[in-house]
Amino acid sequence: EHKSTAPIMRYYRPPISGKSQRTTNDKPVSNNSRTNSESSRTSVFSLIYRWFGIIIILFLIVANTTISDAIVKINSDSQANLYRSLEEYREGINNIFESNFKNRSKFMLNSSSFETKIKTMFPEVESAVVVTPLAGRRLQVGLELEKPLARLNQALSNSQAVLSYSGTVVLEDDATLINEKFAQIPSISIPNITYSVGDQILTSSEAGLIRLLINEFDGSTPY
Repeated sequence: EHKSTAPIMRYYRPPISGKSQRTTNDKPVSNNSRTNSESSRTSVFSLIYRWFGIIIILFLIVANTTISDAIVKINSDSQANLYRSLEEYREGINNIFESNFKNRSKFMLNSSSFETKIKTMFPEVESAVVVTPLAGRRLQVGLELEKPLARLNQALSNSQAVLSYSGTVVLEDDATLINEKFAQIPSISIPNITYSVGDQILTSSEAGLIRLLINEFDGSTPY
C-alpha cells in the first residue's frame, strides 16, 4: 500500500488588530426604552400643569365668592359729617362685617340682618342698603340719614340730644358740642320724659306738628 509523503501545511490566522469586539453593555438603546423615557417626562409635566390649573381655578372661585371688607357711602352729600364722620361709619360697619364669618361669603351674607344691625348701631340712619358685588370683593353700603328736627334739652344735665323728623332720639352728646353742630335747628324741652338714644319718643303725627310749627315760625311756610 502506497502512503503519501506530501507534507501537511497548517495555517493560523491571528485576530485583526484595531477591531474591538462588542460587549453586551455596548448594545444600542432600543426604541422602546427611548419612548418610555419620553413618556415619563411628558406625564410629569402634564401632572404639574394639571395641578397648576386646579390652583388657578380655586383661586378664581375664592376671589369671586368671598368679600374682603365694606365700602360705605352716605347718599346725600348735605348729610355727610352731620352726625359723625364717614370714618366712624366705616369703622363701625366693618366691625359688624367682621363679627360673623358668614358675612365674608356672597352666598351666606344676610343683607337684611346686616342692615338692621347698622340701624341699631347708628340710630340716625334712616335706611341702609347693602349690595353684594357680582365681580368685586368689597361690600357696597349706602346710608340715608335722618333729618334733624330739634335739639332736646335735659333738665339738670350738661348733655343735649338730637330729635329726628321721625321723633327718634338719634344722638346725645355734650350740650356745647350739640349746640355748635346743630345751631340751625331749634331747641325744645319735653318735661317728665326719660329716654335713651334710639328711642322713638314722639309719634309721626307729633313730630309732624312740631315740624309745622317750626316752619311757620321761621317763615318757611306761609300762614
